[in-house]
Amino acid sequence: MKPEVFFPRELLDRIAVRVTKNEKEVGQKVVYAGPDASIALLENLFQERLDYSRVPDEGLVITGTVMEIEIEPLAGFVFAAVIKNSGSDGNGSIKVLKNRAEEPGRLFCQKKITFHVKLGYVGAFTMSPANCVRILAAAVDTGNLYHVEIALVSQVPEAYGSNPACKSPTYAVTKQLSRHGHCYRHEDRVIFPPFTKWQENKIASNWTEINDVITGLFGDKISGLEPVENRRPVVDLAAIEPEDLVGQTAETVWWSLSRQDGMVVLGDGRVAKIYWRNLERPGKPIYLTPGEVVKFQEIGTPRYKTTFKWEIYGAKVIVA
Repeated sequence: MKPEVFFPRELLDRIAVRVTKNEKEVGQKVVYAGPDASIALLENLFQERLDYSRVPDEGLVITGTVMEIEIEPLAGFVFAAVIKNSGSDGNGSIKVLKNRAEEPGRLFCQKKITFHVKLGYVGAFTMSPANCVRILAAAVDTGNLYHVEIALVSQVPEAYGSNPACKSPTYAVTKQLSRHGHCYRHEDRVIFPPFTKWQENKIASNWTEINDVITGLFGDKISGLEPVENRRPVVDLAAIEPEDLVGQTAETVWWSLSRQDGMVVLGDGRVAKIYWRNLERPGKPIYLTPGEVVKFQEIGTPRYKTTFKWEIYGAKVIVA
């Protein structure tokens, strides 16, 4: 099988996302549509005012919001929707969402979204990974797989010392192609390299549960896949020239819309984490795209658990 010429935007445009609250549809306004991601603001999701005097120390949860995802049939593609179970880090346990569509090749699924209310935050907020649905789109005739994250994200100001760019709660639906590449066969199973580490002709680590789902998507097409020994290098990051950066500036390597954090590279070659609360940009919501340059005030150790050694603070997007 050879990779086909396919533009991810075509796939993203076929994914329709509808949000309802207490069975009433919430309006959306698209504010960003890039080659591999899109953002739509949710209008008037919370019209009622929250009475924080009634919030207990342990916080509150608000239910009644549902995210519906629908994908029309696309020739040569098979779809599945999965969620990562709460409290599951990294390549953790997942659950396959029921496909409620009756038409072959079509996907229709629903995900209940829970909002949290806690003292110190001015508004209800969602939490990752519970806010996210992962779409696995398998191009079974060519051996390619596209991993798209659909999320309902929130940006809520802190009661004290909040980001000046976030003065009121913002809610949005995001779609992002976070992984794509060629699949291979290993015995009777499908291996998707971004989710599998292969060393010395054997599997060193493997996100078994999600590769099991991918194996099911390919079905009897598995025999047509190339053996994993013939795999091509996985290229996740675009080439960055850090020597072009001067002063306290950094260039965006990637940004996760569902988690609302990303990775930047500094002029000295160091890489660092950046979180939306430490970033200002015009408009709503706050996000970055690969290649965007930011100017920051400080670099230090991360405040929360992460694999990054450094994190930048007080960053602003440099508008060309």
